Amino acid sequence: MNKEMEQELDDLIDLQNKSNASDNVELIKILLKELARRLLLWKKAIEENNKNIEIGTNILFDIALIVTGNKLELPPFINVSLPHFDRLMLASYFNWKEKEEEIKSLGYDLENPYLPFIEIFKLGGCCLKFEYTRLEVYPFIGINVHPKEDFQSDLPFRIESR
Repeated sequence: MNKEMEQELDDLIDLQNKSNASDNVELIKILLKELARRLLLWKKAIEENNKNIEIGTNILFDIALIVTGNKLELPPFINVSLPHFDRLMLASYFNWKEKEEEIKSLGYDLENPYLPFIEIFKLGGCCLKFEYTRLEVYPFIGINVHPKEDFQSDLPFRIESR
């Protein structure tokens, strides 16, 4: 991880620590829907292009690792200070940033799947988890990702203007 990425990571953690997810519940729900949509589209594309890859039922995974075989390690302090799937999504985000051109050169043209998580994290959402069909962040803000077809649209979830 280069210095620029380390600084971005520090900034993200600082923003997350200063934010209160309870103030942003509706926005976080929309971002969770968009995160699920993007990850399910990526899962579908990877499985269609690589018949021998089985991702399983989880939608929280490192796309760059699966597509390129390369994994990016986060600084050691992250491993003790954040829950498992938050670490996974942050590592996946930075791995994606580092391998984006290679991923695109392999024929994938889907958008960055981790940006909605980054925005959720900035808003104070943490402890991301996916169990059965439910995607959640603390403080118990969640969505049901079922049926999956509802989330595999080319159209992103939008924030309604008030």
